[in-house]
Amino acid sequence: MKQLIVLDKKIANDPEHMKYLMSALELEKEDFKSIDIEIKNDFQEKDLYYIDWVKTNENYYRPSFRWVDVNTQGKQGYHTVAFVIDESNWSFQGENKKIGGWQLGEYNGVYVQIIRSKKNWYYMSPTGRKPVVYTALIEEVMHFLDDIIRRDLKISLDKKYGFDFDEMVVHAKHPNYKRWQYKKALKELKQLLLKIFKNMYDLFRDPENPKEVYAFKNGVKRHIVNLYTLREGKGVDWEYKDEISIPVANEQEFKNAEERDEIVFTPND
Repeated sequence: MKQLIVLDKKIANDPEHMKYLMSALELEKEDFKSIDIEIKNDFQEKDLYYIDWVKTNENYYRPSFRWVDVNTQGKQGYHTVAFVIDESNWSFQGENKKIGGWQLGEYNGVYVQIIRSKKNWYYMSPTGRKPVVYTALIEEVMHFLDDIIRRDLKISLDKKYGFDFDEMVVHAKHPNYKRWQYKKALKELKQLLLKIFKNMYDLFRDPENPKEVYAFKNGVKRHIVNLYTLREGKGVDWEYKDEISIPVANEQEFKNAEERDEIVFTPND
């Protein structure tokens, strides 16, 4: 899962705050590692002093649609973009002091969250002290999972569970679930999430020959067997070889794939 963290410069320039935030991101990684999904974080810095906050019908304030649209341009390579805002730049208008974040929905092909971060702010969980910013982040990411499952798999978690997933599971209104302790829910969603995230590669075209496509995963470069390489390279360097090549899958092959099958969609040859 590719996640872009857009850091408030006030946080980025504060080593103590950065250490606090990184500890929260490690906890998020541990949650997803429990279901064999790796989170890859990239970071950008941005001055978040000015955000165009607008009032909602419930008397909360969130960034305007235009602000989010403008600030998510060119970020289509990610599943999710989280703007992590220093406490001093958070809006405390209306009821906002009660919340730590928003799942804002999909903009420009990525899902967007805003997260409030106050340095060295902790709470005591049943398993020990946790950063409050972790609770805000993981809660909004759980809302994101609900949305991306609906979009990519056409599955409603409300129908799957028989009740409102956001309220009963994420907000823990159901007695079988605990807020900010989501490994149980993640385990229940594992097979669905693997269908979305299990075979994500970084693709690279050889600039000397744009028809040749490579995939990078965990630092390993592998050649993709596409129509061009099969036609032009059969019997030479580019024939399919186990361990160094990844075949291309069509839509039906992808749907029929078993867990951990290594298949890739690429642009048309």
